[in-house]
Amino acid sequence: PFEMIPALLVEHGFSPAVVVRESYDPELDEVADAHRRGRGVEVIHRGDGGAALRIARCLRDGRPIGVLPDLRSRAVPTTKAVFLGRAVAFPVGVERLATRLGCPVVVGTLASTATDAVPFELRLETLDDGSDDGDSLTQRVAHLLSRAILRTPEHWLWMAPGHVSIAEDSPGSLFSEVISSSDPGPE
Repeated sequence: PFEMIPALLVEHGFSPAVVVRESYDPELDEVADAHRRGRGVEVIHRGDGGAALRIARCLRDGRPIGVLPDLRSRAVPTTKAVFLGRAVAFPVGVERLATRLGCPVVVGTLASTATDAVPFELRLETLDDGSDDGDSLTQRVAHLLSRAILRTPEHWLWMAPGHVSIAEDSPGSLFSEVISSSDPGPE
């Protein structure tokens, strides 16, 4: 239910934007974007030429930017992080944005509630840019997402191939030859 998070932020008085990947079908983009904009959420397509500038302007204006931090792409470098108990190639885009622009990282997830009237509650956790335990900001994001997913895995929609495992001795990128799919395949 990640699409609910920016809509809930609007209800709480924020003016969020979301960074989205373009669909294989431009007409589907139009429908999804209309749905988001109709709830007061600005949409930034990450493939648009001015996307980086729009993201920076939003953050400098104090507006939250929503991204799916575990979504891989060829344009975003990765680092090794433990995600759902496995060493994976995890995108560093969120960490780089926060570091370069000096803004905090807030991980937002939804948790089930005991009532049908309000099926989810919004949980926000702010991560500072330094860590006493030596974990990178990217690793801490991966940890918080892992924790939320393991709490209610049935609420997480997987629309991409299985995450990518990295050999223990490799800091390589997503396209390194030492990387193998973490998808266990049929049993």
